[in-house]
Formats: sequence, C-alpha cells, structure tokens
Amino acid sequence: MTEGIRIEAPEAMNEILEHVKRGEEVTLLQHGRVVGHVRPVEISAEVQASRRRAVEGFRRLRASNPNPMTTEEIVALIREDRDRDG
Repeated sequence: MTEGIRIEAPEAMNEILEHVKRGEEVTLLQHGRVVGHVRPVEISAEVQASRRRAVEGFRRLRASNPNPMTTEEIVALIREDRDRDG
C-alpha cells in the first residue's frame, strides 16, 4: 500500500473514495488534526475465489433456467444466508 494521502476538505468524499479504490490509505484531517483513516478493504484470495465461483454459478443457473431469478431475488438469497450465519 502507498503512503497515506492527507485531505483536509470535508466535501472531498469523491476524491477520498477515488484514492481508496486505487489502494491508497487516506488520512482524514479536521482543522489540521488527524481524526481518522480510510483504507481499502483487504479481501483474502480465498474469499475472492469463492465469490468468483458463486458468480459463475449464478451465471450458469441463469443461462439454464427458463425463468431466471432477478438480481433482486439473488441479492435477497445472499442476504438471507448472511443473516442466518450471523
């Protein structure tokens, strides 16, 4: 990860998010004092691989089903599963 970016302006949220999406850590300042840090979420290779397999499974299911599920139905199932695992 690169050295942190320091941004003072409170209206700079889009700029902050652009830095974070590029893998940079951003230090948040208020009146010149550090009040927090925003950094990218680190996702393990195992989780990334699992997500790719799930997406491919959904794609195969959608292609093979004459009445495919909507995106909203898929999201609801994912949320239901996450809530159950709590």
